[in-house]
Amino acid sequence: MVTIVEVPPPASADDPNAWAARAQTRLWNAESVALLGYADLTDTEEAGVRWAVPSAHRMSLRWIALTDPDDHDTVVGCGTLQLTLKDNLTSAGLFVVVTPEHRRRGIGSQLFAAGELRSTPNGRLTTVSGRTMRSPSLVRTVRSGLPAQILQPGHEHRRPGHPLP
Repeated sequence: MVTIVEVPPPASADDPNAWAARAQTRLWNAESVALLGYADLTDTEEAGVRWAVPSAHRMSLRWIALTDPDDHDTVVGCGTLQLTLKDNLTSAGLFVVVTPEHRRRGIGSQLFAAGELRSTPNGRLTTVSGRTMRSPSLVRTVRSGLPAQILQPGHEHRRPGHPLP
């Protein structure tokens, strides 16, 4: 059983809610290393917390999937809704990562749905999402140094709350 909790943005690195940004950074770092085979593009946990602290220009909302809601060390997924506060006020970035051993159980879908539900009340008409794929051809492309971007089919540039095609 997995519980999805929304964790308010931390005000600083010392904020009790900073644990969620640290957990998110660990998840994305593991995904990056698994995809690329090296850690060159990973972030420190403190850098992840700095990006999670809202500024005058941006804010991130975060949902964490936990196998035990009382234990912050049981994180198995994270969803982040990134909102700009000055420009491009009609779109949002929504990013979801789930540990490999917990995939295909609906956790990512729950995290994605939570982000979409919060994007509309914030005035966002478009939600843009991306995903990583571990296809051998993509891994070879990325490792060769060529640019690669994959948008998740059905999720790019669509109105939040609209069903997938």
